[in-house]
Amino acid sequence: MRLRAIIGIRTDKTDEVLPAGYGIHNGMAADPATYVSPLPPLATLLNQLGLVDTSQQAVRLRTIGASATRDEARSVLLTMMESERMVVQALADASPEKASSIIRNAGFKIALVGARDKQILEATLGAPGTVELEANVAALTAGTKGRPFFNWEMTSDGKTFTTLPSTSHGRTVVTGLTLLATYGFRVCVTTPAGTGPWSQVVNILVH
Repeated sequence: MRLRAIIGIRTDKTDEVLPAGYGIHNGMAADPATYVSPLPPLATLLNQLGLVDTSQQAVRLRTIGASATRDEARSVLLTMMESERMVVQALADASPEKASSIIRNAGFKIALVGARDKQILEATLGAPGTVELEANVAALTAGTKGRPFFNWEMTSDGKTFTTLPSTSHGRTVVTGLTLLATYGFRVCVTTPAGTGPWSQVVNILVH
């Protein structure tokens, strides 16, 4: 059974994101011999944590515009945390006998991946310059009623997101992407009850 690293938090809750982010930073920083190539560098991750921390304090002080600033900084931070997760997952997959300690020591949680496990969002390569996205419709719409719409976004730098056309089903195809460039994608769902949080970013190298 493969062990999968997960962040395991509610990504729209800053009070959960910050402790998880600091845990990832501190865990990887404590063992540079194992986590030799963090992406982004840990100093960059720590700086972004500071920005989110500061903006969260401004929100608590009810500073005008602080919520929008906090949410934007948190989104960037989550992308960085997901990138670090991918680094740790690669290390765990390369050393399955040490996978548990590699994942936990880096501040992540563990999920067992079986044949039926399905991610919230899966990205696969299609024709050259094309990525096919498939959302876990059952998970995203659990407990909701009414016709859902799926919202998609992509990023090429982990900071700025481009809105893609929404769909009435849990699949979409993104074309015209630059070869040998890495893109990140995320999805959320809108129902009559409102719009849910964005999923974690899924990165893929286009080729």
